[in-house]
Amino acid sequence: MEKYLKESESLNIPETLEQTFFKDPMLTTDLTATMMLKSKGMIDKTDIKILKFIYSTKFSTQSQVERFGQYIGVDESEMNGRLSILFNNTLINKFGFVDEENYRGVLPSDIKIFYCLHSGGKQILDNLSGEEFIDWQAGFMLQHPKNIQKTVLSAELYLQLYTSKAPLIYHERRPYYTIKDRSFYAGEVFCMSLNGVSQYIVVDELLMSDELNMTKNKLRNYESVFSTNIWKRYYKDIENSDNIPVLIFITDNDDSAKKIAGTIKDFFRFPNGFLISTKERLTRGITSKGSFLRYDKDADTLTACCLDFLV
Repeated sequence: MEKYLKESESLNIPETLEQTFFKDPMLTTDLTATMMLKSKGMIDKTDIKILKFIYSTKFSTQSQVERFGQYIGVDESEMNGRLSILFNNTLINKFGFVDEENYRGVLPSDIKIFYCLHSGGKQILDNLSGEEFIDWQAGFMLQHPKNIQKTVLSAELYLQLYTSKAPLIYHERRPYYTIKDRSFYAGEVFCMSLNGVSQYIVVDELLMSDELNMTKNKLRNYESVFSTNIWKRYYKDIENSDNIPVLIFITDNDDSAKKIAGTIKDFFRFPNGFLISTKERLTRGITSKGSFLRYDKDADTLTACCLDFLV
């Protein structure tokens, strides 16, 4: 059996493998039994923070969840215990990847683990997180490996922004834009507070396995917002017109970054610029030089940079 092993690169999921769950993703839970976990002290505020992180990222690797735990003061050993309780009580689910479709056997112990919310977790967040609306259905868990890979890339950026010195005050998945007769869902939006001033970061993934027309359509949509002042319609709390949203595209590697930059140069215009990161560069840390590439239109080159406003 071919499988995606623990030591495999977590930001490079092969599209030839199949998503396989440790627990039936369609399993439902009883609300009273779920809420008793809180009343009996089996879960606490820290567990709710973990649930909110897993919900906010949609899919995250075990490493990402453990690093989040370290940030909130939970060491690896304690985190493993908490995750076991959350999983055993159907608050979260976990899955790996094998080459067999609809695999029903016991999953190997050396498989790489990914986490997502389960039905009990939604019930906890609905009632105890303070969130007004938890957008989750069991069907959200079933995804093509490419979709999960894109989500895990966003989860990596989310984790690094969440744990940065500047507070992350807003995060939205798939914001909806309407421009004249066109409307579309974008990637993700993050908002950081820099000395009380909002700095928005707009992120999407453009992988080389995407169809070229799909990539061009995405870029055309972003161009319609960010090549004009239309973006101000959606980011009204930005008082300084120079403090424009940072537009970031994440792709496979440096070669694909060059191709994306070339496509933008030939077909689109982003007068305020854009950044590109890759699977490898993103793991360097977003405040490390070289974690991003900035396109220099005059020189027609990509130069190494970072999100220096977070340093």
